[in-house]
Amino acid sequence: MREMEAEDWREALREFPQWAIERAVRWWKGEENPDRRKRPMEGDIAARCRLEMNGVSSAVLMLELCSSGRNPVQKEEPRQRISKEAANEIMAKAGFAAKKL
Repeated sequence: MREMEAEDWREALREFPQWAIERAVRWWKGEENPDRRKRPMEGDIAARCRLEMNGVSSAVLMLELCSSGRNPVQKEEPRQRISKEAANEIMAKAGFAAKKL
């Protein structure tokens, strides 16, 4: 029976690195977890491992975007200023009158 349980745990956690599993188990036993006195199921630890891996998943996504030639943090093109006359013309077409100071 213990071997079957161990196999279930191995299957549920096989995709995660050891450090993520260790952090998930420490979290389960820690005071931030209101269920810490209960026995965790495989899915409980796997769900926490996914949370621990969020930063890694984001980094992998950024690397994939960068390696594909797309810049994920590319800034907007700088906006070009228009002349006062062009701005007044746009305002007039929209039905607004330019302020006179």
